[in-house]
Amino acid sequence: MSYAKTSPPILPGLFKRKRLFDLLDRYRDRQAIWIQGLPGAGKTSLVTSYIKQHGLNPLWYQVDAGDDDPATFFHYFSLAAGSLLPAPHKPLPKLTPESLPNLALFARLYFRELFDELPKPLLLVFDNLQEITPDSALNKIIEAALNEVPQQMSAILISRNPPPPSLSRMQLNRTMALLDQNSLRLTDEESLGLARLWLHGEAHAESILRMNELADGWIAGLVLMLEQDRPGTLAPESAPEVGGEHFFNYFASEIFDKLDAGRRRFLLQTACLTSLTPAIAQALTGLDGAGAILEDLCRRHHFTSRKNQTNPVYQYHPLFREFLLSRGMRDLGGGDCRRIAAKAARILGEDGQIEEAVSLARTAADWPLLCKLISQQAPVLLEQQRFQVLEQWLKRLPQEQLHASPWLLYWFGCCRLPFNQRESGNHFDLAHAGFRAQQEHNGMQLSACGAVLAIMTEWDDFRPLDPWIAVLDRIVRDTSARPSGSPEAMVVLAMLSALLFHMPQHPDMARWETHAERLIREDDIDTPLRINIGNALAHWQYWKGDLAAATRVTDILTQLVEHDGLATLPRLQSVINHAIHHWHTAEFDHCLDLVTDGLALAAETGIHIMDDRLMAQGVYASLSRDDLPTAGRFLDQMKPILQGSRRLAISHYHYLSSNYHLIAGDLEMARQHGQIAMDINREVATPFPEGLACITLAQIHFELADWEQAAALLNKAGEIARSIQSRTLELLYELISAWFKHQHRQDEAALSHLHRGLALQRKTGFLNIPGWRGSIMKPLLLKALDNDIEVEFVRRLIRKRGLLTDAPPQASEKWPWPVKIYTLGRFSLIVDGQPLQFSGKAQQKPLELLKALIALGGRGVSRNQLIDSLWPDTEGDKAQRALDTTLHRFRKLAGYEQAIQLQDRKLSLNARLCWVDTWAMERLLGQIEALPGQASKSREQAVKLQQQLISLHKGHFLSGDRETACITSFRERLHNRLLNRLGLLGRYWEKQADWNRALTLYQRILEMDDRQEAIYQRLMVCYRSLGLIGEAMAAYERCRNTLFTHHGISPSAETEALYQSLR
Repeated sequence: MSYAKTSPPILPGLFKRKRLFDLLDRYRDRQAIWIQGLPGAGKTSLVTSYIKQHGLNPLWYQVDAGDDDPATFFHYFSLAAGSLLPAPHKPLPKLTPESLPNLALFARLYFRELFDELPKPLLLVFDNLQEITPDSALNKIIEAALNEVPQQMSAILISRNPPPPSLSRMQLNRTMALLDQNSLRLTDEESLGLARLWLHGEAHAESILRMNELADGWIAGLVLMLEQDRPGTLAPESAPEVGGEHFFNYFASEIFDKLDAGRRRFLLQTACLTSLTPAIAQALTGLDGAGAILEDLCRRHHFTSRKNQTNPVYQYHPLFREFLLSRGMRDLGGGDCRRIAAKAARILGEDGQIEEAVSLARTAADWPLLCKLISQQAPVLLEQQRFQVLEQWLKRLPQEQLHASPWLLYWFGCCRLPFNQRESGNHFDLAHAGFRAQQEHNGMQLSACGAVLAIMTEWDDFRPLDPWIAVLDRIVRDTSARPSGSPEAMVVLAMLSALLFHMPQHPDMARWETHAERLIREDDIDTPLRINIGNALAHWQYWKGDLAAATRVTDILTQLVEHDGLATLPRLQSVINHAIHHWHTAEFDHCLDLVTDGLALAAETGIHIMDDRLMAQGVYASLSRDDLPTAGRFLDQMKPILQGSRRLAISHYHYLSSNYHLIAGDLEMARQHGQIAMDINREVATPFPEGLACITLAQIHFELADWEQAAALLNKAGEIARSIQSRTLELLYELISAWFKHQHRQDEAALSHLHRGLALQRKTGFLNIPGWRGSIMKPLLLKALDNDIEVEFVRRLIRKRGLLTDAPPQASEKWPWPVKIYTLGRFSLIVDGQPLQFSGKAQQKPLELLKALIALGGRGVSRNQLIDSLWPDTEGDKAQRALDTTLHRFRKLAGYEQAIQLQDRKLSLNARLCWVDTWAMERLLGQIEALPGQASKSREQAVKLQQQLISLHKGHFLSGDRETACITSFRERLHNRLLNRLGLLGRYWEKQADWNRALTLYQRILEMDDRQEAIYQRLMVCYRSLGLIGEAMAAYERCRNTLFTHHGISPSAETEALYQSLR
C-alpha cells in the first residue's frame, strides 16, 4: 500500500501535450500549480509525462480517504520522503496527540525541516486530492506545506475539485496557478495526436475530430470510443451526456462485454483491491497468468497503471474501478462479492497489508477476521500515533464483538487515553476483567498500567488508584508472571506514579524506587518510557528530600533528552525537571531561563499541555526571590486551568496564589486560596500537596493571630510528613514550628525545632524549600548562628540565598560577612572568609584610611575629618584627590565597591557588607545597659553577653599601630566604656548573689586593666561574701601595690574602710 501511495505511475506510451507542458513551465516559478479536471481528464498522466519529459525528481504522494487522519498522512508522507532524504539525516518531527490542537503549526515545522533536508531541485506532487472531505484537516496541512516550499522546489496538486478556500489567498497572491478543465480539454490537434498514438498511426481525421467534439475534449471519453475498434464511425446517438460517470460506464460496458469470460471475471474479482501485485492477483483469482493479464491491461491502456518496474504494483483508474465494483455487484451478486472481499482480506493480511485488509474484512462483514486483523495491527498503529484510525476501526465493530475480546477493549482504552482519560479508564477496567477471567497475565499487566496512567493523566481524583495499586502489587509478587524489560518498565512507571501522588507511605515504596533507578539505566528500554520513569523518580526524591539522588537521575535524563528525534512532550517534561532541580539549589536565574526556554519550545511546536507546570516553576522561582510582579504575571497566565476539570492542577494554582498573597501581605486572600488548595488535595487524596497546603495555611492563620488553628494545621502537616517519610515536609514542619515558638518567646522549644529543621535540610541538600520567606528565614538563620546550630550549613545558605549583602543589624560575627575587620588586639582584614596579606607601601594608605574611618565612628565621617587625620600637611584639591585615590584603592583591595560608601561628602562603612569587632562590642555594651532587673531571662542574657564580650576582647584597639589623634582618642573611649559596662555587669551578678560569677568577671576586668581601684573593691566584697577573707586581703595588697607602682598613691579611704572591715 505504501509503495502505491508514494510512487508515480508508470504509463507506457504517454501522449506528450506540449501546450500544457508550456503552461506548466510558465507556472513553475510559482509555489504551486493546482490541476483540476474531470475524472479521466488526463491529470495524472499529464504530470507523469511532464516529469519524464523534463527528467524531474519528484516527491509523489497519492492521497486517499485515510489521509483525513493527520497521523496517517504524516506517517505515509514521511515514508515517501524517506527515500529521497540523504543518509544520515535529521529525524523528522512525529505527530503526537499533543500537537493536534495546533496542527497547522506542527505542519509548518514538519515541512520546514523536511524541505531543508531534501535534495533540490524537487517537484512535490499531491495526487487525488478529491479523496479527502472538504473539512479535512489535510487541507490545512497542505496549506502549511505550500507556504514552506523553498526556492528550487515547486508543488503540483491534482484533484477533480477546485482548490479549497484555505488556498484562496495563494491564488489571489498569484503564488498558485490553476489549470482547470478548460485547460485540460483536448484540442483538435491533440486529439489527432492521441488517436495516432492509440491506434499506432491508423487514424481517420474526420472521425477523430467528431469523436473529440462528442467527448468535449475529455480524454477518457475519446479513449473509450477509440477502444470500440470503430475509429471510422461515430458513437451511437444514445450515448449518455459527456463527462459523467454514466458516459464512462456506457463505453466501459461496451469494451468490457467484448472481453473473454476469464478476463472479465479476473477484473471483477480484483476490483476490490486499491492496488495489487501479480502474486496477490494470482492468489485471489487462482490464475497463473495474473501478472501477464495486468501487464497487458497496462500496455493496452485499459485504465490500468503500473508503479515500479522491477516489482510492479498495479492500480485501476478510479473510474474504471468504480465501474468494475458496480458491475461486480450486478454480475456476481452481493454474496460472492463479500466472499471475494473476505478472501482478499486474508491474503492482504498475510502479506502485511493490514490496513486494506481491515477495509475489506469490514466490507465482507467478516467480524472474526476483522478482530484478528485489528489486534495484529493495533500495536503498530499506536506506535505510529495513529489513535484515530484504530479507534474508527474498533467503533465499526458490532458491540458484542468488541466486548467479547479483552484485547480489543484494551486497544480502545489506548486510543482514548490522549483524549478522554475517563472513557479510556473504563475500557481498561473492562479489559482487565476480561483478562482476569482468562488468566491472561500480560493483558492483566497492560490493562492495569493503562488504568493507572489514565487516572494519572487526568490529574483529578486519585482515590480510584487504590484497587490498581493492589493489582500491580500482586503482579510483581507473582514470580510466574513477573514482567521484565519494557513491560516491567511500564509496571514500574504506573506503580511509582500512583504511589507518588496517592500512597507514598506504601511499605514497598523504597523497592519501587530501586526498580526505577535500575530501569532508567537500561538501554534496551524505550527512551520516552525511561524519561517518564526518571521524571516520576526525581519528583519523588524531591518530595522525599534527597537532592543527591534526584541529581543523579537528572544527569541521566540530560543524556536521554539528547536522543535524536525525541518528541516535544518528553523534552518539555525534562525542562520542568531541570527547572525544579535548579529551584531546589537556589539557582533561580537558571530556573527562570528554563521556564522561558520551555514556553518558547511550547509556542514553537504548538504543544501547550505542560504550560501550566512550566509557569508554576516561574511562580516558585519568582516567589523564592521575592519578585512579586513576575510571580503575579505567571499566575495570571495560569488562570485558564481554573476552567478545566483537572482538580490537582486547580489546587496547585490556589496553593501558589496562597503563597503569593501571603508574601504580598493580603492575608485574607491568602487564606481563601490556601483553604481551597487544601480542601481539593484532601478530596483527591494526594498527601504531599495536602501537607504543603497545611504548612502555608498554618502560617496564614498564625499571621491572623488564630494560634489554635495554626497549630492544628501545622500538626497535621507534621503527621503527613511522618506518615509518608518525607524529610521535605518534616523540615518545613520543624522550621515553621521554630518560627512560631520564636515569635511566642519560647526560645528553648524554638531552638529545638530549629536544630532539627536545619539538620534535616542539610541532609536533604536543599538550598531552597517550598514556601521560603526571607522575613522568616533570615531571623531563624541568625538565631541558628548565635546558638551554634548547623553553622557551616547556615553560612552556605546565607551565601547562596544572596543574604550576604542584606545582613540584619544584629548579625553576629558568625554571619558569613563579605568583609570582616578585626581591630581589638590585632589588625586583620578578612574578605570572603580569607585573610588578606598586606605587603608593599601602596597598600598601607588604604589600610590607614580604613583604620581612621573606624576610629572616627565608621559612619557619616566627613571627608575633611579624614583628610585632617591622614594628610594634615596637604592642602586643598591635592588632599581631596589623595582621598579619592586612596578610597578607590581600598575598594579594589577589599573586592567590594560598596564596602565604603560615599554620600553627601561623607564616608561610611557599609553595615550590610562589613562586620567590625568594635561595632559588635559597642552593640553588646549597649545591651548590658538595657538588662532588666530580676527577670530570669535577663540572667541568661547576661551570661551570654559576658561570654561574648570576653571572647570578643583580644586587646586594645589597634594596639601597636602608629598613633594618631583619632586612634588614641577612640581607643581610650572604647576602653573606658568597656570597663564601665563590665563593672555594671559585675554589679548585676552581685544583685543576683552570684558571687562566683561576679568574682570571675572582676578578675577578667583586672586582666584588661589592673589600675581600676573600684574593681579591686568589688573583688574584695565578693571574696568576703564567699567567706574567703584571706583572698580578700590579698586583693587589697595587690591594689595598694599597683596604685603605688603606677601612680605613687595610696588606696582611697573607701578601699581602706573595706579593708578594715575584713580584719
